[in-house]
Amino acid sequence: EKKEEPTDFERIVINFLKKKEIKILEKKILGKKEFNFLVQVPSTLGDLSYFVKARHKKSFNEGDLLLAFTEGQNMKLPTIFVSSGDITKKANEYMTKNLKGMSFLRIR
Repeated sequence: EKKEEPTDFERIVINFLKKKEIKILEKKILGKKEFNFLVQVPSTLGDLSYFVKARHKKSFNEGDLLLAFTEGQNMKLPTIFVSSGDITKKANEYMTKNLKGMSFLRIR
C-alpha cells in the first residue's frame, strides 16, 4: 500500500495551524490543493471546535466563501477559510456582512 506523501501546500497549512496552537482532529484530502480539517482552537472559554477549509488558489470570490461557509454550517461549526491566495474586496465585504462567524486566514 502506497502512502500518500503530503503536498507542500498541505504541509504549509498543517504547520500554520500548529503555530497558532490549533489542534487538528480530522483531515480530509479533497485534492492536491484542497483540504478540510476539523480542529480545536484554544480560547479563554476552553477549546472551540471549528471547520477549516484550506484551498490553494490565487484569488477567491463570494461563491468560494459561501461554499466553505455552508460546509461548516452543515457540520454546525463556525468556518475558518485558510489560503495562500487573496479574497476579492467584494468577497471580503460579503463575508463581513453575510457570513457571520467566518474567518479568513491568509498564509504568507
